Amino acid sequence: MDKTGKTVPGLTKDDFTMTIGGLPVTITTVDVECPVGAMADPVPLKNGQNTVDMVAPGTKRRVIFAFDYTFLSTTMRPQVLDAAEYMLRMSKTPEEEVMIVALTSEVRVEQKFTNDIRQLVATLSRMKHDATLWARDFPIGVSGASYYKNIATMMDVGGSYDGAKAVVYFSQAGLVGASMTDIYHENVAAHATAARTAMYPNEPDLIGSGGGAGETLVRFANETGGRMQLLGNDITLPYRRAQRDLSCRYTIAASVDPQQQVDPQTLSVKLKTKGMTIRTPEQIQVFTDEAKALARAGAAFVDPGPFERPLVRAFGFSAIPAGTDKWDTLLAVNFPAPVGPQGADVNVRAVVRQDNQAVKEYKRTIHVDPPAAGATSRPVTLLGNMPLKSGQYDLTVVLTDPKGGELVSASTDFVVPQVIDGLLLLRGPIMGRVVPGGLFLKGNPKENAENTRLGKVLGPGNGFEPLIVQELETKDTLLFYWSACVSGENPLGDDVVVARTLTNAKGENAYAYTPVPLKLQSMGKDISCLDMLETLPPGKLASGDYHLNVTVTHPNGDVIATGTQPLTVK
Repeated sequence: MDKTGKTVPGLTKDDFTMTIGGLPVTITTVDVECPVGAMADPVPLKNGQNTVDMVAPGTKRRVIFAFDYTFLSTTMRPQVLDAAEYMLRMSKTPEEEVMIVALTSEVRVEQKFTNDIRQLVATLSRMKHDATLWARDFPIGVSGASYYKNIATMMDVGGSYDGAKAVVYFSQAGLVGASMTDIYHENVAAHATAARTAMYPNEPDLIGSGGGAGETLVRFANETGGRMQLLGNDITLPYRRAQRDLSCRYTIAASVDPQQQVDPQTLSVKLKTKGMTIRTPEQIQVFTDEAKALARAGAAFVDPGPFERPLVRAFGFSAIPAGTDKWDTLLAVNFPAPVGPQGADVNVRAVVRQDNQAVKEYKRTIHVDPPAAGATSRPVTLLGNMPLKSGQYDLTVVLTDPKGGELVSASTDFVVPQVIDGLLLLRGPIMGRVVPGGLFLKGNPKENAENTRLGKVLGPGNGFEPLIVQELETKDTLLFYWSACVSGENPLGDDVVVARTLTNAKGENAYAYTPVPLKLQSMGKDISCLDMLETLPPGKLASGDYHLNVTVTHPNGDVIATGTQPLTVK
């Protein structure tokens, strides 16, 4: 900025000097992105003012709105959410993308980056009524390490996206007591620099807090290259400053020895020309490959989107009740594993979340033997199950090799229904296909997949793929599973039957299975079920569109329950 606070475009590498750890380094290149040119700093709103000139409309920016639930009082939480909505409506440009994050005992991405203000406003409204947010306390723990670690992870999430980002950090933190405060701050700053992300703390009670911003927030701003509002009561100012600053930035490159920069180092960038000021991060670190892998994995669990690949698929399905309030739920991940002559090891880590909170986590390293005929990859399906209470869930799976490379992820959402007493609960059908030469593994390494019901149906040397996209070829063998269960006393007679048919686009039967009587067997905990895993051999259906139907009927043909899924055969 110049001496009046306006941005300065057009500088070159000859205008800068840089030191790392107190030692000068040679600047190799400088790139500038400054569509706003010489632009004045935003000023506080006047009383009654509710409009501002938008900053650089047409420029794509990314801003994270982060809400520090550890240091936002219960009464302040809905107020800052309302304030955030006001800011977005007033000054967000159509091209600007915003992510909404809640920092609780973990990092919760409430809304991924979007430029749709309707989604952003709806997310803020939902958060006001989310009992897992507004009504709970989130202590920092004995050492405070988890609080700073979550902020570093949020920076890693930002680092998954290109370009410079800004975090508008809604918090009432004062001086956060922690066992190693300086080290924690340096770590946050180093991750922020690597992610090209600066913090703009937004303290909502700046005037009433007794004279000034909290030390922790000031350090977050200064050390990441952001800005702290020190005076005034205009809560919109940090966001508008972030927008202006993102619209005129320099990227400076220098060559360093990576072996000498494995810990955070002080960073100093200065201007040779007098009368100008510069704002930069204060820490920099060349992360090791292992540290990068950990950071990417942490970011992938919080926000899997940038790491998702079309060929990696996650799947969740509630199969049979596990009691009066739970379902035994099938969870699967399907992916092609690159393998060499010795096979390959793959690290699998999965997390199940409800209301954006982790309820179950899973870790395992699996070995994939090489496929036959010298192929370079082998399709793998890892299937597990766990009891889950009714509600909506998200499943995120992250895959890495033992060295932390080839990071990919997949995510899906699914609903676990309620268990209703005295009512027939029909689930399915869900479909899959047999994959010759594929690998089928159970999530529990103690279970032998070949001895399970699915393993016996597949036969040795075969795997399977859940049909998330419900298509198969005429040469494929179709698998499908369904269950019919009752909690409590069975209200149906012994003459009820279950029909399974495949109907074509005209509604005509293209293939029919022999109806089976609905003979429910006790599953324990007052639950009785009939569930079947069935196959359709290849060549039974011509190319076309079909529906797979499972129908429970009385002897006179009256329908009790039915489930249907579309299927395309190519």
